[in-house]
Amino acid sequence: MEKRPCRQYLCMTVGYLEQVISDFGFGIAVKHPESIDLPKSTIYQMAIREILKHPHPTLRKKSKVVTEFNEKLKQLVADMADTMYDAPGAGLAAPQIGVLQRVVIMDVTSKEEENQLIVLVNPEILHGEGSQVGEEGCLSVVDYTAKVKRFEKIHVRTQNMEGKESEFEAEGWFARVIQHELDHIDGVLFIDHLSGLKRALYKKQRKKQLREEKHVSHD
Repeated sequence: MEKRPCRQYLCMTVGYLEQVISDFGFGIAVKHPESIDLPKSTIYQMAIREILKHPHPTLRKKSKVVTEFNEKLKQLVADMADTMYDAPGAGLAAPQIGVLQRVVIMDVTSKEEENQLIVLVNPEILHGEGSQVGEEGCLSVVDYTAKVKRFEKIHVRTQNMEGKESEFEAEGWFARVIQHELDHIDGVLFIDHLSGLKRALYKKQRKKQLREEKHVSHD
């Protein structure tokens, strides 16, 4: 998900996020992706990965449950963090870099604040209530934003990189980002929540972009 530029969009403060992280251990708060608790040999291999763009078929596939909580998982998270911050984005799901695993990361702080990386493994929304409508964009949906209706408040169950399970509640902007990223691991894009007309218009726009890109590459 694309990153919001201003603090006014944030409904969850950094202090609240730190408290959630401390109480539930569902994520990791770091200043930079390099601060993730990984072996040095793994940290040095961090890489910015290619973000798949619609209509890449991988984006439409359902991701598999993570069953092995090992160094390979930590490497994936490190690469995802490097990729998300480089984009920059507020969230990234593993399928967006071509890995069909139920792993998402996010950072809902503004550009002016210190990074607070959150990692969710095998997350699921147990309950949602209320509704909110807000603008969304996506690193996998090029040059397009639209208003999307989401739950205002959600109850989430997840695991961290060590496999520890926990539950927590989120609301507002934080809840929106979580719902957006969890859609990705089920092969859903935010444009799927729009009317058929809006989806058709975007697909037409995207096809034109791809034709132009192909034309330029042949010149």
